[in-house]
Amino acid sequence: MIGKKINFTMNRITSENTFETAIIQSLIDNGGYTQGNAPDYSPELGLFKYEVLKFLQESQPKNWKKILAIHGDDVDNRIIQRICKEMDLRGSLDVIRNGFVDYGVRFKLAFFKPESGLNIETQELYDKNKLKVIRQVYYSSKKGNTNSVDLVISLNGVPIATIELKNHFTGQSTENAKKQYATTRDNRELLFAFKKRSLVHFAVDDEEVFMTTKIDGSKTFWLPFNKGFDKGKGNPPNPNGYKTEYLWNKILVKDSWLDIIQRFIHLQIEEIDVKTHGHAYQQYKKEKMIFPRYHQLDVVRKMTADAKETGAGKNYLVQHSAGSGKSNSIAWLAYRLSSLHNMQDVRVFDSVIVVTDRRVLDQQLQNTIYQFEHKTGVVQKIDKDSTQLAYAINSGSHIIITTLQKFPFVLDKVGDLPDRKYAVIIDEAHSSQGGEAHKKMKEVLSVETIHESSQYEDNDYDTEDFIREQIEKSAEARGQQNNISFFAFTATPKYKTLAIFGENDKDGKPQPFHLYSMRQAIEENFILDVLENYTNYELYFKLSKAIEEDPALNKKKAARAIGHFVNFHPHNLAQKTEIVIEHFRQVIAKKIGGRAKAMFVTSSRKLAKRYFESFNQYIKENSYTKELKILVAFSGSVIDDNYPDGVSEPQLTGYGEKELPKVFNENEYRILIVADKYQTGFDQPMLHTMYVDKKLSGVKAVQTLSRLNRTAPGKEDTFVLDFANERETIFNSFQPYYEKTMVAEEPEINHLFDLKGKLDEKQIFWQSEIDAFANIYFRSVQTHGHASQQAKLYSYIDPAIDRFKAIETEDEKDEFKKSLRTWTNLYAFLAQIMPFTEPDFEKFYAYAKLLQTKLPKRELSDSLQLTDEIAMEYYRLQKIKEGSIDLLKGEDGELDGLSEAGIKRAKEEKAKLSEIIEVLNDRFGTEFEEADKLFFEQIETELIQDDKLQTQAKANKIDTFKYAFEDMFLNKIIERMDQNQDIFDKIIENKSFGSLVKELMMKRVYDKINEDVLT
Repeated sequence: MIGKKINFTMNRITSENTFETAIIQSLIDNGGYTQGNAPDYSPELGLFKYEVLKFLQESQPKNWKKILAIHGDDVDNRIIQRICKEMDLRGSLDVIRNGFVDYGVRFKLAFFKPESGLNIETQELYDKNKLKVIRQVYYSSKKGNTNSVDLVISLNGVPIATIELKNHFTGQSTENAKKQYATTRDNRELLFAFKKRSLVHFAVDDEEVFMTTKIDGSKTFWLPFNKGFDKGKGNPPNPNGYKTEYLWNKILVKDSWLDIIQRFIHLQIEEIDVKTHGHAYQQYKKEKMIFPRYHQLDVVRKMTADAKETGAGKNYLVQHSAGSGKSNSIAWLAYRLSSLHNMQDVRVFDSVIVVTDRRVLDQQLQNTIYQFEHKTGVVQKIDKDSTQLAYAINSGSHIIITTLQKFPFVLDKVGDLPDRKYAVIIDEAHSSQGGEAHKKMKEVLSVETIHESSQYEDNDYDTEDFIREQIEKSAEARGQQNNISFFAFTATPKYKTLAIFGENDKDGKPQPFHLYSMRQAIEENFILDVLENYTNYELYFKLSKAIEEDPALNKKKAARAIGHFVNFHPHNLAQKTEIVIEHFRQVIAKKIGGRAKAMFVTSSRKLAKRYFESFNQYIKENSYTKELKILVAFSGSVIDDNYPDGVSEPQLTGYGEKELPKVFNENEYRILIVADKYQTGFDQPMLHTMYVDKKLSGVKAVQTLSRLNRTAPGKEDTFVLDFANERETIFNSFQPYYEKTMVAEEPEINHLFDLKGKLDEKQIFWQSEIDAFANIYFRSVQTHGHASQQAKLYSYIDPAIDRFKAIETEDEKDEFKKSLRTWTNLYAFLAQIMPFTEPDFEKFYAYAKLLQTKLPKRELSDSLQLTDEIAMEYYRLQKIKEGSIDLLKGEDGELDGLSEAGIKRAKEEKAKLSEIIEVLNDRFGTEFEEADKLFFEQIETELIQDDKLQTQAKANKIDTFKYAFEDMFLNKIIERMDQNQDIFDKIIENKSFGSLVKELMMKRVYDKINEDVLT
């Protein structure tokens, strides 16, 4: 009996219910909440109806009396209908912030604290806000759906957040919570509909917190909301309780939570350029609800609190890695500082001046601040001359955005106005983007300053040096300027920058005021680790030679070896040209679903121009012009024997300097050659590989190689081939920013065989199973169909899972998993040196990657991420396209009859629209339903009825008809994008998907028009 009682008590202590209760109790005791009643929630309205009405009546009795006189007994329903309509139209965030009007009567749905002038009346209104936490809310209006969400947080009857809780004691984690949202939380329910009600959704366990603002099935994008630990991901140990209790003890408490709603959350509208086949750009808008990540919220709050206390005259350095979301952090900080008041209710700064070269930041600031205040003109953009800047500063504009080149003028001007106080936010990350910025920056320096800067080589002198010198020069001329506070944002500060802007620690060493490290950004999957596949030419040569000469690795000689003459050190331009072009063609071009791009970094403008000519000549001589186009970027003009009067970048490329980034975004342009341009601040997610032919070290090395670190669907790695630097130099350059020890050991070819032998000894997998697996995996979907394929793949992997489970000790299991992971990583790296022609290894790599996903995990969080699955699908399709894997052991051969898209049809057939949906789902793993057929039907009908297309279809063969069809098809898609955003995004963003839809639709339209002619 006692044993049963103890067991029952233990179950209660370790249950999820106990976790839930602890959070609720904390919010009630310390957070300003009361507990709500779940049955009060109306799934049809997406509101706690009577809570909303009660708040309006009690907080705004005079206005309620007016509206009661208008609507009479039906007032409750009329007001609720009005609120629902407004939320459907404007979104819940805007209605909560700015209220609504009904028949001329204005109501507020929440009251917020002003930055200044807090008095008894505003405090009383603020106190009328009712925050409630409600457990186990049944959210569905659908019959038979009895699912409930663990916690809902409501503000004055409006649900604003949902929380799914998991507990490691019960064997579950945030991964289970994410899966629950993806599979059972339907975004057609009002509680989970984007923008309509809840602003954010949290997946929480005792160790980590993740959040999203848009529930979208398996495509839901989760962001970590963790504090970070030891300069990496996760949360620090908490000796007093849960690691994640900061969420309910600090973030969700009343003052913090209402502050986030009032001054942080905003709707970001991104305008995306889409190029039509007529070469004209069309724009469409994409909406995203922005909720601050933990480090963003933390840095803005800490800096504003410090400035509130200390006033003007202090410097702050924020070291936030790429991937940290600096644009939003700067926007939030600028807004907060512009209205910041001290304890005496006196404004701390008269103006906030943002110094940046990010072209999008000014519009982003305008839009964001308008959402917060519903005022225009708060942000003054300086886009003309210094006179405009002087006027903005003198007139006391709240927020002024200007460029780096005007920075010295800013210092002089604010120095002349000592009675006014300024916050100067310096964004260094995206400066010198086009080379001209660097040139103009040098021009504004005085002769004296340039002389002082002679210690720097021209290539090493950058934005940080310029800003630091200007501040030093100004301080020397005027003494300490107590009316200016500097807030500097950078990912890679130099020591001297730390010395000026940083704070000294207990040992007297300068440290940043706030840190979000490169290590944390990599571990949280916001950027890629560019050193993971870094190799200099010496190692590249050694590995290439080993791969090429090893009979076990190269049974079939490649048609053209990349290492054609790598035994010569490539001092001359022609050798490097061949190595780069052939390596890109054979290895890199197929990456990221055939969309990968590369950058070639040269040491001078003259060399960049020569490489551009050499690359183009080689491409032409080898008939590669259809598959590969090159661009070059440098500032000014180059004079040589061929161009005695000089030649510029636009003259060589045919595009203007500002136009080039957009042009490089097009699929046909694959390699960009640069000279001191686009090495900082260039954001191109498809940039996968960098060829370096320039000495780099320190910050320059980090900034240059970091151009590759942007993430994208299907982009699982990067590659660097360095002709000019030592591995140790590059690794040492990254060390201060990685915040972790990096081992610079060279990969060893033999280790591939040794590890494979070690894995074989375990007898977990059998070669016959791997061969059978490959026979299915590398055939096209059309041959078998997705469902039957997957079932067979499981049948070939499951026996290995059973043998793995039979291993006696956990240590042996861990050793096997580690060896398997190491082998796949090593193989993936070596495959970037040369395209492997060893079919057994190709087959085992695919088998091993999927085996890893099914091996039992100690924790679900160990599971392969979704990005890995995407990457493996890209890999599978790439290999199908190549037709390069031998399916049967010991036989040479290639996959036959495969089209570029991996689809083979026995004969031309007229597919039904439902079959189009089925083909797309099978081919791309999408989840389009029969209901989505309507989108295609409407477009098809409009295309068939188009007079121009009818004429073209009747007069031409389908090969000619396609030219007229392509432009018309894209126009129709853009016109109807609001009706089905999912399909539109997929068509525009995924070339393979878009091409297949277009091809299938074109055949249907062509056949239908001509059928009508016959009948």
